[in-house]
Amino acid sequence: EVSGLVDGALRVPAKTSTLRFLSRRADNASVMISMRTAAEAGGLVLASYGCFAHAVNLVSKELCARAPFLRVLKLIIAATVFCRRCTRARADLAEDRATQKAAGHIVNELRTFSPTRWVGQSLTLRAFIDNLPGLRRVLLFNSHRPSGLAFAVPPAVADAITDGAVEATAKDLLPCLQLLFRMSASLEADASPLSSVLGLFSSLCIVLRGNIFGALGTARSFVSDCLVARFSSYSHPLMVFAFYLDPFYAPCRQQVGVDLWGGEHLPRIRGQAVHNLCDGDEELEQTVLRELGSFLRHTNVRTAALAGRLLHPVTWWELYGTQWPTLHFLASRLFTLPTSSAA
Repeated sequence: EVSGLVDGALRVPAKTSTLRFLSRRADNASVMISMRTAAEAGGLVLASYGCFAHAVNLVSKELCARAPFLRVLKLIIAATVFCRRCTRARADLAEDRATQKAAGHIVNELRTFSPTRWVGQSLTLRAFIDNLPGLRRVLLFNSHRPSGLAFAVPPAVADAITDGAVEATAKDLLPCLQLLFRMSASLEADASPLSSVLGLFSSLCIVLRGNIFGALGTARSFVSDCLVARFSSYSHPLMVFAFYLDPFYAPCRQQVGVDLWGGEHLPRIRGQAVHNLCDGDEELEQTVLRELGSFLRHTNVRTAALAGRLLHPVTWWELYGTQWPTLHFLASRLFTLPTSSAA
């Protein structure tokens, strides 16, 4: 899809070489990457970038492929699939859930997710952890049945359910996968603003400075490095500029402003975006930078009491951004660009 910017008005793209579009965003297959790269190199568009929901999914894939998460996830998926397909195990687990529900404790059913959507494995992990006490009771009762009535349990399934290390590692992995899942869902949402790309990526980097992985502290730096690598390869300077134009992310900007993304400081990338947009007009560039400095001082100082800070940025700029007329014009267009192929 492409978004057009012609004489200050968004228009439907037409088959003419006289138009220059603001951006092109497409899926991440190699042919799509070649198409959008060629469009930007040929001057048809000012910016081209990939689907960031897919970028988040790839970060999840890299995390799940890391030891010890890979082995644990395989065991949990094996146990989940077995208990959903084995008639006796599924019936025993359903009976256990009914008993728990009667006692006031509601447990959701086991569930699997598409193997190509790694962010969705958080749903598999969450359901498995919730059902783990019931699964252990099912195996215990099954072990006391006569040999002719008991169902056979594969070793991998038994290990997933009875091994305490599997449970501990799953609980360490779950919070980060849940955050990645919510990031992906936010980027795929309708009207998700362009600023949410860097906003969500940098917010997760801030969260990773905490104790999200418990004892597996090395995974924090690994995920942070993956986020930086994916953002650098998928993004465009316009995304950094949009991040600085969104008042909602003012607290986040103050914490990541000195961080390096792909070997460059964010303010430097922001300046590059402004320079590209102004297309050699030095007077316009100075006007944009002057208004941007005023806007950042205004939002950074008044973050706690900023009126309408929870509004969509397009709405915020329409209501409060008229004092920065040039930025108002740019923001109203930048925030209409989608962040993913599904947005």
